[in-house]
Amino acid sequence: MEEPIDYSGLSKSERKKLKRELKEQRKVEEGKRIAAGKRNKKVIGWFFTILVAGVLIYGIYFLFSGEKFETYTDGPVHWHANIKVFVCGNEIEMPSPFGNQHIGSPLLHTHDDRLIHIEGTIIKAEDITLGKYMSNVGMNFKNDELIDKRDGDLCEGKPGKVKLFVDGAENIELVDYIIKDGESYELRFE
Repeated sequence: MEEPIDYSGLSKSERKKLKRELKEQRKVEEGKRIAAGKRNKKVIGWFFTILVAGVLIYGIYFLFSGEKFETYTDGPVHWHANIKVFVCGNEIEMPSPFGNQHIGSPLLHTHDDRLIHIEGTIIKAEDITLGKYMSNVGMNFKNDELIDKRDGDLCEGKPGKVKLFVDGAENIELVDYIIKDGESYELRFE
């Protein structure tokens, strides 16, 4: 903010001259400010132009190079699998949402039927593991933990262990097991 100018002691012509000079100085400063703003806009404009051009060039290259963006599935799927959880022989109730809602992510979730639902295009197999599903529905499951038990905790007086059964056969993949359509899983701590 400019300080007020003391015009006392100046003649009328000197005051006019001083006012003209100040006005001219303000115009020059305003011009510099406008030029700097235009320069900044040009730089930003060029930046976005180069960015868009780069994206387009990459897109055209990708389109015509024959490279494919690979996904785990060829397109959207709607898969279901059964899951049950047992701790020391007692079945643990799986989470169930109210009404027509779901618990989990759009890709990997459950409805009130308590089935595992996989809905959408699966980008990577790792996106649909049992570990991810259990995490999505809010249940503790690690290779050495199930619900509130850890490997070695007592179960009916004996040290227990986390186990996975796929269609009745034991499987050692545990959290890394990739869910498949129509399979049945039992997670057990026994």
